[in-house]
Amino acid sequence: MAVVVEPTLPFLATDLKVGSHSNWVRLFPLINPACVAVYNPSGHAVLVNKNATDCGDVLISAIVPGSNLSSKLLEESALSAFALRNHGKDDATATDLVQALVSAEIPVEPGVIVVRSGSKSRLELVSRSNTPVLEVDVVGDIQFDHVLSLLSNMRHEAKQSLESVTELIELFLKSAKSTTSVFQTSKIGEHLSRKRGSESLAVKSAKESVFEDLALLLESPAICTDSQMEIVYSVHYADTNGLSQLENYLVAHAISEYLMQRNLPFHLTQSAISSYADPARGYAISLCILPSTLLRSQSRSQEPRSALSASPSVTTTPSTPTSTETEIPKFPLDESAIRSRIIAGCDALIANEAKITEFDTIVGDGDCGYTLRDGAAQVRSFIARQATLVPFPFVLNALVDDLEVSMGGTSGALYCIFLSALSTAISTSGSFADALVGAQTHLLQYTKARVGDRTCIDCLVPFVEGLKGTGLPAEALRLAREGVARTERLEATLGRSAYLNEEATRGVPDPGAYGLLVLLEGMINAAV
Repeated sequence: MAVVVEPTLPFLATDLKVGSHSNWVRLFPLINPACVAVYNPSGHAVLVNKNATDCGDVLISAIVPGSNLSSKLLEESALSAFALRNHGKDDATATDLVQALVSAEIPVEPGVIVVRSGSKSRLELVSRSNTPVLEVDVVGDIQFDHVLSLLSNMRHEAKQSLESVTELIELFLKSAKSTTSVFQTSKIGEHLSRKRGSESLAVKSAKESVFEDLALLLESPAICTDSQMEIVYSVHYADTNGLSQLENYLVAHAISEYLMQRNLPFHLTQSAISSYADPARGYAISLCILPSTLLRSQSRSQEPRSALSASPSVTTTPSTPTSTETEIPKFPLDESAIRSRIIAGCDALIANEAKITEFDTIVGDGDCGYTLRDGAAQVRSFIARQATLVPFPFVLNALVDDLEVSMGGTSGALYCIFLSALSTAISTSGSFADALVGAQTHLLQYTKARVGDRTCIDCLVPFVEGLKGTGLPAEALRLAREGVARTERLEATLGRSAYLNEEATRGVPDPGAYGLLVLLEGMINAAV
C-alpha cells in the first residue's frame, strides 16, 4: 500500500471559497441536475433533490459544514434535501428543510429526518411545519457519513416507518464507535506512520492497520436489548483527502476479510471526505451493531449471530489462525504440483517482462511489466522459503501479506484481493474451479472493470468461466487467449488507456491481460 502523505491541493480553501453557501447553491445543480435551490421567506437556500418521489419512505435530509464535504452529498438518491452550515446565525434549520421540501411539492409523509454533525450526540422527535421530524446530531464526519449510509441502506420496510428509523438511530448512538487515522511524514523504524488519536503507529501493511483498528472497535461488548437478537455489524469507512481508488479497495477488502474470518455478519459502506481545514490524508472506520430486522447482512455464507454469541470473549484475535486458514479443502491439492506450477508461472512473467513493458509503454504508464516482474520475483522467493505449502489457504494469506507491502500498482492491489479471496474460497468450495469462481466474484465487487473494458478482467473471466464450464485447463487457456486477443480491438474505458484514442491502442493487447495470460500459460504448461 503506497500512501502519498504530502498535500497536493492546487488551491487554498480561501481561494476556492469552499465554505460559501452561495457557491455550492450554484455548483450542486451542475453536479446533479436533479438538485434545485429552494429559497424560503427568510432567504435561506435549501438544495432539494427532485428525484425524491412519493415512495412512502422517511425522507433523509442533512445540514452539513461547507468546509468539510462528503461524497454522500453527491449520491443522487442519498438525500432529499440539504443545506450547508456556516456556523452562524443565518444557518438553515430543520424547519427550513421541511418547508423547502413542501415548496418543491415533495411528499413529507411519513416524516423527515434531519442529520447534523455537532459537538455531541442528540436525538429529538419534534413537529416542524405540521410534519414529524427526527432531529439527529452526531459527533464527527465519519459518524455523520455512517448515519447517512445506514439510512440509505436499511431494509426497505424499515425505511417506511419513522418508528423504525428512530430505533435505528437510537441503537447507533448507543453502540457506534469510530477510529480516525491520518498518515504522517515521519517514520517509525522502516515503516510509514499514522496517527490514531494520540497514538503514533507504524503502517506495516494496510491489512494490519485495519485489523488493529477493528480489534479496538470490537473490544467492548455488543449493546443490544435482547441477547438472542440476530445482529449485523454495520461498518462504514471513509477515506480523507483522496486516498487512491486502489487503496480504498485494500481497506474495504481488509475489513471484509477480518469480519468474514470471524464469521461476523456485516454490512459495509464507504464514503470520501474532503477536509480543507486539515489536508492530511488518512481514513476512518465507524462500527455499530444493529438487529438484522433493520439492516441486511452483505456477507456470504454467514450464520445469523446473536448479541450473546458476538461478545468479545468469542471473537478471534488477529494473531490466531482462523478456521478459514486451517480447514482442509474439500478437494485434493498436490503440494508438489502447486509449487512447480507457481514457480513456472513466475518464471514466465519474469522472462516476458520486456514484452509487457513494451505494450504498457504504448498504452499505459510503462510500469506494468516491472510491477508484474517484481511481484513474480517476490512470490518465487516466498514459495522457496516455505518448507511446506500445507495448509494452502494459510500459505496464500501469508503470501498476500507479503505482496501487499512489496507489490504496487493497479496489478498489485487486484492480485492481492483475488488471492486473499481465493484462500477463503478454497476452504469452502467443492472444487478448485468453484474456488476460482468465488474469488472472481469477490474481486468484481472491488473494481468497476468488466469484460470488454480492456483490462486483466478480459483474461481472467474467460479463463475462470472456461475452467468451470469444461473442467479442462487447456480449453480455459484457449478462451483466455481469445479474451486477450480481443483487447487489441477494444477501446479502453478505464485507466490511462482510456485517455488515448482508439488508433493508439489498436493492435496492442492490454498489458495487464497479457501479463495474466503469460502467468496462466506458465502455470498450466508446467512440468509436474
